[in-house]
Amino acid sequence: MKNNNLSLIKFCKNENTKIYILLICLLQTVSLFSQNINAIVIQKPEVIVEENSYAVTDTTVFMMVEKMPEFPGGIETMYKWLAENIQYPDSARKNNIEGKVYAKFIVERNGSINEVTIMRGIGYGCDEEVINKLKQMPAWNPGLQQGKPVRTSYTLPVAFSLGEEKKNEDEKKQFQIVEQMPEFPGGEKALYEFLGKNVKYPKEAIKNGIECKVYIQFIVEKDGSISNAKIKRGVNELLDNEALRAINAMPKWKPGMQKGKTVRVTYTLPVQFKLNTAKESRKKNNK
Repeated sequence: MKNNNLSLIKFCKNENTKIYILLICLLQTVSLFSQNINAIVIQKPEVIVEENSYAVTDTTVFMMVEKMPEFPGGIETMYKWLAENIQYPDSARKNNIEGKVYAKFIVERNGSINEVTIMRGIGYGCDEEVINKLKQMPAWNPGLQQGKPVRTSYTLPVAFSLGEEKKNEDEKKQFQIVEQMPEFPGGEKALYEFLGKNVKYPKEAIKNGIECKVYIQFIVEKDGSISNAKIKRGVNELLDNEALRAINAMPKWKPGMQKGKTVRVTYTLPVQFKLNTAKESRKKNNK
């Protein structure tokens, strides 16, 4: 077609005729190009979207879910249950072991507890105690995802603290020697003056000429009061009882101190029973 058009142009002597024929040739060329464009097929890439790219099965374990699993009654009830059921191992108590045991377990779809493991423990029987008691917990309210119960991983810290038990032991603890020993008000001289005025020599002991030292052991409490007085070493029942009476009649002492705190201190005090021979002889002669 192109060659024929050129031949026509050569044979045309009139310039206007040549221009007209040239325009016809151009129009035919544009028309042919348009047909070729329409013949091109543009294909869009095929995109396949899978509705569930992650398949959830009965064995799938979730770390986080829309509604986390819960102990029946809530977290406060759970910790109350743990406090009532977990026993402090003797070895841990004897070694003053305290701390937190971090346990990990799975709350199953039916709420039961499974696969209990220790992530971080403190030993001395505490880890084993946590595992055993967690397995005995009642069924939980399971975790929910899209309205359905699912297996959910759960981490729980369990604290072991001697707390009040240790405090009570400290309250009961008795010291023999402390940084600052307890003291009778006014000092040692005032103590023996008090005993000299308040200890009464039993008449029966005087009559029989009994002399001795009675050793009394007692506790000076944190408030300075005297408690648990008893005979550490005695000789005669009459003298022993008199010494005890006088010790129990003492006023409050200045309590002992250890590390800046008042503490209970065990104290042993000798009470001397000694006859004045000359004086007692004059009394007998006067009679």
